[in-house]
Amino acid sequence: MPPYHSQSSTKYNENFILSWFIFEIILIIFHLPI
Repeated sequence: MPPYHSQSSTKYNENFILSWFIFEIILIIFHLPI
């Protein structure tokens, strides 16, 4: 993760956490037995 020294760092962190959360949900869904 590149270092950010501006005010947009918080927004970038929120987007990063949101995308990681969605990624985890997708992994859980794909790991469920069909």
